[in-house]
Amino acid sequence: MNSRVKEKKHLSFNALRKSLSQHINTSTDSRKSSASQYTQHDDVMSGFACMYFQDPSLVQFQQRLETSRGRSNLQTLFNVHQTPKESQMREVLDSYSSESFAPVFKDFHERLRRHHHLKEYEILPNTLMCVIDGTQHYSSKSISCKCCLHKTHKNGDKTYYHSVLQGAIMHPDKRQVLPVMPEAIKNGDGKEKQDCEINAAKRFVNRLYKAHPRQKFILGGDSLMSRQPLIEDVLNKNMHYLFVAKPTDHVFMYEWLDAFPELPTTEYVDEKEKTHRFYWQNDVPLNGGADAIKVNYLEYQQIDESGKVTFKNS
Repeated sequence: MNSRVKEKKHLSFNALRKSLSQHINTSTDSRKSSASQYTQHDDVMSGFACMYFQDPSLVQFQQRLETSRGRSNLQTLFNVHQTPKESQMREVLDSYSSESFAPVFKDFHERLRRHHHLKEYEILPNTLMCVIDGTQHYSSKSISCKCCLHKTHKNGDKTYYHSVLQGAIMHPDKRQVLPVMPEAIKNGDGKEKQDCEINAAKRFVNRLYKAHPRQKFILGGDSLMSRQPLIEDVLNKNMHYLFVAKPTDHVFMYEWLDAFPELPTTEYVDEKEKTHRFYWQNDVPLNGGADAIKVNYLEYQQIDESGKVTFKNS
């Protein structure tokens, strides 16, 4: 019997690379053709190759290409014919809209859906868990752009940075995660107030729904996400949610829960003598407002054989 896992051609590196190449080639190139020494495909695909090879910088990526083997790999694997220099590549990539890559993520999702791979990731029937979180990917005290977020320190200095809200489909039994189109957290619309993670989350929910209107999702997120405006947006898109709730962030809700003599509970002991205990309460007001949304509260505790709580979340 052949023990090797049969390669899925529609998800092979070559198939996905060709899909990305096709998308880049059909995207509008805003540059003047007379001033463009390198094709848009070679510019963008070289940037992708830099990430694929996990080079820490474009400079190191360029050094890799100084060898004949490096140039050969770039042409063979990524179909790049001419590699732009670092400054030229950076200029082109900076001008390329991140939103233009959304169809690439949608195509990847559709390949998984058509061939029933998403069934393995279902938490409930036809329902996937999509976990979202913000991350910072650039920081500088001297270099900035109009889209930069900024933080002013006590001494008056400013730090400029770029952040993004990333989402991925996950399953507790799967090591692999399936990324969906991220949402940039950026300024640049002329408003004085800075963009923030919660506003990016609202945009993310709207785009996720538009991209996959027939797919049911459970959105997972940290305590920053468990706010009524975002929860209402999630429910309006016919999605479910599982957000962290901290006592410091939801004082009224925890005071409301403390008024109960005890909460419903269940527990079990696993083969390692660890106790897994669950508390819950339904129809809990999220806050003290007159229009407060009602939520379902769930708390989990992991207790070792000596009775010590080693992990807790709610």
